[in-house]
Amino acid sequence: MLSERMKSSCRSGLTRSEALWVVVLISGIVLLIVSTLRSEVERGNRRMAEDMLSHLAGQLYLGMEARDLHNFESLDLPRIGPGNVPERLQVDGRPPQALQDLMPINSYLPDDPWGYGYVLVEGLADDRKAMFLVSVGPEGKMPAAPTLHSELCHRVYLPPAE
Repeated sequence: MLSERMKSSCRSGLTRSEALWVVVLISGIVLLIVSTLRSEVERGNRRMAEDMLSHLAGQLYLGMEARDLHNFESLDLPRIGPGNVPERLQVDGRPPQALQDLMPINSYLPDDPWGYGYVLVEGLADDRKAMFLVSVGPEGKMPAAPTLHSELCHRVYLPPAE
C-alpha cells in the first residue's frame, strides 16, 4: 500500500489544463512578437527610403553638374528609376524618362523598399519651382504636389550655372 501512495504522489509532467495554459501563453507571446516585428519592419523600410532619398539627391546633383544641366527645361521631368510605376504619375501620355540618365556613370539606382521606382518631379519650395525626389511608400501613390513638408520627399538642388 505504501508503494501505491508513492507512485501517485511522484507523478511527473503536466496535466491537460496546465499544458493548455502553456500553449495559450506561448501563442500570446508569439503573436506579440510578430505584431511588433511587422511595425519595426515598416519603420525600417521608411528609414531606408529616407536615407536612400538623401543619397540619391546628392548623386543626382553630381550627375547633373557633370552633364552641365542647370535649368528645369533641360531635364524633361518627371523621371523614374527602376521598379514599378507609381499610381497617379502624370506623364502626359508619354513614357517617363529614365532617372539613371541624370546620375553619374556606374552609379547604383535601386527601387524603393516597396518595389516602386524613385521619381524625380517638379514641386514647390518657398513658392518657387523646385525638384523633389519622391518615394511613394507602401501605398504606391504619388503625392499631389510635393513640397518641403511632404513625407518621403527630398529636395534636389540644381548645380549653379557658371
